[in-house]
Amino acid sequence: MKSIWYKNPAENFGEAISVGNGRIGATVFGGTGHEKIYLNEESVWSCRYSDRNNKNAKDSVNGIRALLNQGRELEAQEQVFECFSGSPSSQASYKSAGIVSIDFYDAEHQGLLGPDSGDKGTFSSYDSYRRELDFSSGICSSSFSLESSAPSTADLSNGTNGSYVTFTRECFASASSDVLVYHISASMPKSIFLRLKIEGETFPKKYNLTEDTIVALCDSGIPFAAMVTAVACGGTVFTHGDNLIVEKADDVTLYIDVESAYRKMRFRKKGGNNFRNPMVFASKCADIALKKVCFASGTSYENLKSDQTLEFSAWNQRSILSLEGLETDGKSVDEICQDKKSAKFLEWIYSKYKLISSCKEQATLPSVANGIWTDKKSAGNFSLQDKSFYRYSSGILGLEKINLPLFKLAKRIYKRGKTTAKKMYGCPGFVVHNSTDIWGDSVPCGTDFRTSYSPLGACAIAKAALDYYEYSLDRKFLKRHFYLFKKACDFFAEYLVPVDDKKFLSLSPAFTNGYETRSGSVAYIALENVSENKIVKELFENTLAAMKYLGFKNSEKLFIKYSSIMQKIKCAEEESSAENTASTFDTFLLDSADSIISSKIKNGRVEISLLSNLPSEWQSGSLTKVCLKGNILADIKWRDGKFEDARLYTEQGTVFMKELTICYGGKKYSSQLSDGSLDIRNVLPTTV
Repeated sequence: MKSIWYKNPAENFGEAISVGNGRIGATVFGGTGHEKIYLNEESVWSCRYSDRNNKNAKDSVNGIRALLNQGRELEAQEQVFECFSGSPSSQASYKSAGIVSIDFYDAEHQGLLGPDSGDKGTFSSYDSYRRELDFSSGICSSSFSLESSAPSTADLSNGTNGSYVTFTRECFASASSDVLVYHISASMPKSIFLRLKIEGETFPKKYNLTEDTIVALCDSGIPFAAMVTAVACGGTVFTHGDNLIVEKADDVTLYIDVESAYRKMRFRKKGGNNFRNPMVFASKCADIALKKVCFASGTSYENLKSDQTLEFSAWNQRSILSLEGLETDGKSVDEICQDKKSAKFLEWIYSKYKLISSCKEQATLPSVANGIWTDKKSAGNFSLQDKSFYRYSSGILGLEKINLPLFKLAKRIYKRGKTTAKKMYGCPGFVVHNSTDIWGDSVPCGTDFRTSYSPLGACAIAKAALDYYEYSLDRKFLKRHFYLFKKACDFFAEYLVPVDDKKFLSLSPAFTNGYETRSGSVAYIALENVSENKIVKELFENTLAAMKYLGFKNSEKLFIKYSSIMQKIKCAEEESSAENTASTFDTFLLDSADSIISSKIKNGRVEISLLSNLPSEWQSGSLTKVCLKGNILADIKWRDGKFEDARLYTEQGTVFMKELTICYGGKKYSSQLSDGSLDIRNVLPTTV
């Protein structure tokens, strides 16, 4: 499946097609007479940094524990609410960067109705509509034809009864020029008429910069500028106020950019708190945008499109899924979704596309759960309670490097987290709670007892760092980021409290999904919670694993200290930590790939599981060039839900793990990847 297509324009944001290069994104509706392009840029967030640490927290911890010991849970909750909530309670949130609104019209309505968004007939009667997304190039397009009683090329076709024009529009987020490109062409000359504006309630200042460029400035939150430049072949381009107008053009290319003050190091280092007039920063952002659109417009559209196709296809070389009996050729998305097998396959392809488009190398920040695309003024922040903060599926796709922006952000989280550990807990090391934002905020966000106050965010960061290493075996990376493991452990080494006659250690106070107290009321805070303890224990296990990878000896003091703490953490082995795995394109990719082939490192060996939970719709197929832990690649083929063929191999000149355990059919088989290649049929019994 190289592309998907729709029979109609999108009616809402969820139906529109998204494009992105990691930094900048757009969601395109594909309208005929009226087009909407929602803009997003990864660093457009709602507010500057503020120190939200609650100074009353440190002195209240022991009192809260005492209240819980006395069975006074609701009073303890009151203390947590008053003393541990951030001031203010919310962090910065990701938000939309505005809308490029385009009205199309024709010669018949020029000077009369003009680009009336009320739709008085212009472009309403069209034929052969097709809205498409090409997965191999990351280019979305729409095309349609319409017949007009008054030719749009009236000056060329005097005396005729009408004209039949096919319009084609293409959009992509260019990696080479780092701007959005929107191209409009028509089958007949001088047929393109349009007027566009940059809309959004966040723009207090909009103006035309030149005859072919308009700008919108936002000074709220992180200041930013949005800019559109039009380059037309034939016809005229001009601006009136904040409107950009093109008339009688053969084809038009729009170059769109969004730039924020976050890119300014002086602004970023001060958390945005180093200016009196934010509009000055927004104007400087416009200068950066102007340079980018000028550079992009100096290159022909065909060259930009060719560069886009080459660059995007290079990201699609790993984890190629094929299914037998798939019939999708010539079918629209609506038709594909009527068949479960085809629909699930489409979800795989589209999820992979969104992961790549949302996290490519132009990104300098991790993306929020659903990627860089949103139409909301407040689209949330970085959750540390699910798997969206670190894109775990990137490992199987061989794209683990797209997570490097996360570890850049982790440096800021660590800096803020050290302050929070000291001010709110009186502990060494660093701590971060349920979520963070663009500034690396470490203070509790919100006031939900079930999720807001749990100090387990650093556990998720350490787990992500270990996962990155286990796929890449990049020892320099692990050594450079070991401080995240150590300082997180140092915090819990001080904060955990002895329980059960000092036989065990436990996180206290702890947070739950709710339970009935002795008085009959529902409480969410408890003296201890083995599920939370299990997450802390996993942190120490991951830290000890990282230390072994780095060559620490079991006899070293730090290793002995962490090992001793880990063994004392009260944790029921049968209890599993409940992870919030909200459905996103990332979790779908990970779960789907794991059902076919998954890997983990256990006791110095790579344990590879085959066809452990194959979807019923995927009974016969293949998955090639899938990446496994230990820096290993795999190809696997199956038929009727059973193993048929598989091969493990490595790239030449790379470091990889040799000791393997192959798991299939409930049994385990030991083997070695001694020469960088292994046929799994030679490992499994011939009866399999």
